[in-house]
Amino acid sequence: MLDVEFDGFEEVEEQIEEYTEKAVEETKEEVDKTTKSVQNKAKDNAPEETGTLVRGYQHELSADGFSGVVFNPVEYAKRIEFGFVGTDELGRTYTQKGQFPLSRAFREETKDFGKRLKERIEDIETT
Repeated sequence: MLDVEFDGFEEVEEQIEEYTEKAVEETKEEVDKTTKSVQNKAKDNAPEETGTLVRGYQHELSADGFSGVVFNPVEYAKRIEFGFVGTDELGRTYTQKGQFPLSRAFREETKDFGKRLKERIEDIETT
């Protein structure tokens, strides 16, 4: 009977754990950075008549840090984003095209997310 013994698996397991922890942290950092970039770009894209709309852009990260959201609670933010055709509750009639400040920001700032994340993870070193 052949008796084979392997050593070093504990060290490999520790390296895999360390790499995984670092990859998780890099992912969360890139999500945070990208979410903030989307928020800032939306502010840059938004019309700045009074500054209220620009100041309204906010971001939040999920509890686990793997996703983020940018939003604007200002009452007329949806109208600026998507446009509005019709009469509002005050009786004013609009034919307003959307300006899409947040949609454009999202497209611009997330298009290379996968590439940036891949580079961050490839740069991980373990001890």
